Amino acid sequence: MKIFFKKFISQKIVKFGIALLSFLLVLIITQDYLFQLSFIKNIELNLIDKRFEVRGKKGIENPKVVIIEIEKDSYTQIPAPYNAWPWPRFLYAKLIKNLSEAGAKVIGIDILMSDRDRFNSVNDSLFMSAIRKYNNVVLAGKLDYEKQNMLLDLESGFWKNRSSKDRTQIISYDTTTGLIKQNFQNIFYQPGIQIGIVNLFSDNDQIYRKYKPYFEDRYDLKNSFLVPSFSFAVLNKFFNKSSGYVASKNDNYFLYDSINIPMFDHSDILINYYSGLRSFPYYKFVEIIDDSTFKTTDEIYYESELNNWDLIKDEGIFKDKIVLIGSTMPEDRDIFATSLSPTGIQGDNFQYGVEIHATTIQNILDKDFIYGESFVTEFIILFLITFFSFYLISFTKKIKLRLSLAIEILSIVIVLLLIYSIYLFSIYLFGKHSILINVVSPSLALLISYITATSYNFIIERKQKNLIKGMFGQYVSESFVNVLISDPAKLKLGGERKELTMLFSDIAGFTSISESKKPEELVSFINEYLSVMTEIVLSNQGTLDKYIGDAIMAFWGAPIELRTHAINACSTALQMQKKLIELNKKFSLSNENNLSVRIGINSGNVIVGNIGGSKRFDYTVMGDNVNLASRLESVNKVYSTCILIGENTYELIKDDFITRELDSIKVKGKEIKTNIYELFSTKDEVEPEIFSFIDKFSNALALYRNQKFEKAIIIFNDCFEKYSDEASKVFIERCNYFINNKPDEDWDGVFVLKSK
Repeated sequence: MKIFFKKFISQKIVKFGIALLSFLLVLIITQDYLFQLSFIKNIELNLIDKRFEVRGKKGIENPKVVIIEIEKDSYTQIPAPYNAWPWPRFLYAKLIKNLSEAGAKVIGIDILMSDRDRFNSVNDSLFMSAIRKYNNVVLAGKLDYEKQNMLLDLESGFWKNRSSKDRTQIISYDTTTGLIKQNFQNIFYQPGIQIGIVNLFSDNDQIYRKYKPYFEDRYDLKNSFLVPSFSFAVLNKFFNKSSGYVASKNDNYFLYDSINIPMFDHSDILINYYSGLRSFPYYKFVEIIDDSTFKTTDEIYYESELNNWDLIKDEGIFKDKIVLIGSTMPEDRDIFATSLSPTGIQGDNFQYGVEIHATTIQNILDKDFIYGESFVTEFIILFLITFFSFYLISFTKKIKLRLSLAIEILSIVIVLLLIYSIYLFSIYLFGKHSILINVVSPSLALLISYITATSYNFIIERKQKNLIKGMFGQYVSESFVNVLISDPAKLKLGGERKELTMLFSDIAGFTSISESKKPEELVSFINEYLSVMTEIVLSNQGTLDKYIGDAIMAFWGAPIELRTHAINACSTALQMQKKLIELNKKFSLSNENNLSVRIGINSGNVIVGNIGGSKRFDYTVMGDNVNLASRLESVNKVYSTCILIGENTYELIKDDFITRELDSIKVKGKEIKTNIYELFSTKDEVEPEIFSFIDKFSNALALYRNQKFEKAIIIFNDCFEKYSDEASKVFIERCNYFINNKPDEDWDGVFVLKSK
């Protein structure tokens, strides 16, 4: 009893230890402690997109953002020469004036202005005056990391010999702090002017899911300062914050003006997209500037006043709203792939950059966030799932079922159901409560628990399997026993359809050889011959099917999968022919009695498995492709060849071996023709003159098939006399026959075999 108790306790400790190792492995793989597996990360990100797709479009109850778009009509309605990009800055000054007078609280211009006005410098002054006057404008800036690195070279004297113009394009000086800063590719950035960084960053799959609240800008080797992103800069102006105000990190949140914004991926927030393109109200740029003081192209052409702005300015559209200005022109490429595809169709998930900024702003104003799991929560969930699934699967392994396969299926079904349940639960939480939980991590926990539980079960049953191996090893090969142990179902009758390559070999003229030897000599001879040839088959990963007298039947690709089954079979055939030379010398056979072996090879789909009676069966192959391989072996007699292969085999090996197309035939009992090829050698062992021979024969064969028999005979004769090609002699006889007996009009050059 004491021994039993110790054994019981020992097994419990082992199981707990394996479960704990499984949990630690899950943490290492999914939590990026030591490394990051990008494909796992990508799967999790794609599942975020899937949850957006299932949730579908989400309306905005009270849009606080209006978008002014720079589009085609605005280009055509702004009169020349001002309709060429970049537009003169007085247009933006007019835009700011009209929107501000219509009550817009904040105007965010999502356009980089890195150069002076190309029309008149006065336009720049007008634009800056409008910014100063209304004090509600946020400029767009872009962080150029290459230029930022160049700034750091100031301390090392890199810029000593550069012109002041070069430096002005890169840097500006804050007169308040005396610090050197980038101008963020916007020449209007000055102290007291609000600017936001418009850089957007995608994940590895080029999908834009995240948004940064701020960026770090370095101004020397030791110091840096934080710059708000564009959306947060707009919010700064909306909430009357200072231009340098940025959100602060607080555990799993960003704290902005007492608003807790959930953090995603340590430094970003996850954008809660509403729908596809144009989730917000859109107005055209030209509609906002088309007041009584501005004439559009149409107004000039028709000599009439339309003044679109006068029609919409008093409707209260812009009252207390945030107005963002950005381009929707395709050539500006300010469009990005997002998490949400409203239709679920690939390619329908694009949004303009200005709308991504608008979505982020609306999310924060409405406190409409997506909440993720904290590290502690995910840790506890993974721990519980790992241990629960490990012990559950271990329990299923103990169920005494007649078929071990049924146990595996049951375990797999449990794992798949649990994974699917996690997926459905994640969709529910996301759609109903905007809670984002990881799906890949717990799914991996389930899979790893299944693997470790299965491994534990394997250790427990190891002694029993070793016993089985020892018992059956006396009767069948060790490799076949291993297959039976890994898949006991193979002991049952039946089979499967697979693509294999079959080989049949037979000794030509064996009757005359057997008559010249005594019975004991003949047995010794045939045993050694079969032993040597079988060794060649097995060394090339072939499966020996059976001996039929002096004939050998073998196949490749089962029971062990082999992608190079055709190549291995052809290599075997060539090695068998080489081995014959040694055997002929060893047995001192006369030239008349020299061993000559005919080989037929074919590839294709066949039935392979244990076939026979319930008490006695063989692991073998069946099907038309098997029969064709057998026929090809005997077809060698017709052409006096040694190795013939079918066209299926040829297609699989043609890049590795030297062959010639020999003929098109129909075997007895079949109506479908097949091309046959003679196998000569590997490409590494080819004799140079073989190419000349193959070309000649191919030319002759083409003439033969085109019924130019007299010309074909000349080349066939040359092949026979120069290369002793007996197959050419066969075609010479056919050509002579067809010269005297003209073929039918529908003759296609196919030779019909009359016997097997």
